[in-house]
Amino acid sequence: KGNANFTIVNGQLGSLGRIEPYLKAANIISSKFVQNYIYKIISTEKKTAMLYRPVSKKIKRANIKATVVISGIKFKVTTIDKKAFKNCKLLKKLTIGKNVKKIGKKAFFKCKKLKSIAIKGSKLKKVGKSAFRNTNKSVKIKANKKKLKTYRKLLKKAGLK
Repeated sequence: KGNANFTIVNGQLGSLGRIEPYLKAANIISSKFVQNYIYKIISTEKKTAMLYRPVSKKIKRANIKATVVISGIKFKVTTIDKKAFKNCKLLKKLTIGKNVKKIGKKAFFKCKKLKSIAIKGSKLKKVGKSAFRNTNKSVKIKANKKKLKTYRKLLKKAGLK
């Protein structure tokens, strides 16, 4: 029960040993992860995780993978947390993995240099209020042809111009 924090370096769980016993005991686990992002594990049963934020706000490219491996366990990345990339003023290119279903409020707020958004999957259903507000006015969106129109509507509703 409760939360536990772990630092993951090169896919290993520091001096605490394997992560499995801790996953069973905690509902949400924050992890500093090798790919320059911090994830929160949402469900150990469903093996889902949320991208909490990048380690640095000076990131230029964000590649949000479909899955993340923590100590040998694969988790689907289904959510981008609210304010995750807020004020990442150097961010130019964003790739959203195929398992992402939800983008939180103000997730990419004031990412003024953002020029390209690629959405890999067809699962994205919800984009929070002002998620793309105050971003570049000429952002190009790449997505599956069947979903492109739907995603444009979602992103415009979330502040994209």
